[in-house]
Amino acid sequence: MQLQCIIAIRKLLDCNFTRKAIISKDVSVLQIVFNIGHAHLNSKEHIEEAARCISQCARAETCRRYIMHRRLYAYVVTWCKKYQNTPTTLRSALRLFNWVATTPDRIKELCDSGGVVPVIIRVMKKHLTSGMVLGPGMLFLTRASSIHSPAMACILRMRATPLMIKALMALYSDAYLQLEGLKMLQCISKTAEGWKQISETRGGWQNLTQGTPLGNALVGDLCMMLKRL
Repeated sequence: MQLQCIIAIRKLLDCNFTRKAIISKDVSVLQIVFNIGHAHLNSKEHIEEAARCISQCARAETCRRYIMHRRLYAYVVTWCKKYQNTPTTLRSALRLFNWVATTPDRIKELCDSGGVVPVIIRVMKKHLTSGMVLGPGMLFLTRASSIHSPAMACILRMRATPLMIKALMALYSDAYLQLEGLKMLQCISKTAEGWKQISETRGGWQNLTQGTPLGNALVGDLCMMLKRL
């Protein structure tokens, strides 16, 4: 019965006409779906629906404040670890991280308190051909690494640079994500360890210098860096 209830709530949250009415003023819906998911942690179906509902709730600032204040993101990290082979659940979780992180302080809190960066890297490595995982994962890592040096340090420590290059290749049809990924890799290349990891990646520089409709300026910068070798 609770599964059917949360499915019905999810349908209301997916609809542009009903979502705002039920999440813009209070967090009661968010509390309901989280409690159901938390009570059925071992049910793949319950967690999948709960993660999708919570990510939709994160579109409203009222819910974002509640998620950050009650640290619900830490539970979502746990869901990612437990259901790391379920792309639909991971997509909802990674979207949640992006939608709730509307300020630099929130991004830093997610990175420092929630362990978000390591779990994103791990699930991206498991789903190298899944755009629904790679897309939101790449976007969060780009945002986090640009403003929070520990996030960049984590990416380098986990040797995730080859992963970022592979993600760019998998997301070849998404010009926006290609541009965001190039921005991050440009920053990575400015560190000694990052330059080393790119150089050690087979075809790394070749893939980075192919260009995208939105990122040719960044590609030009990378090419200039190569010429100085």
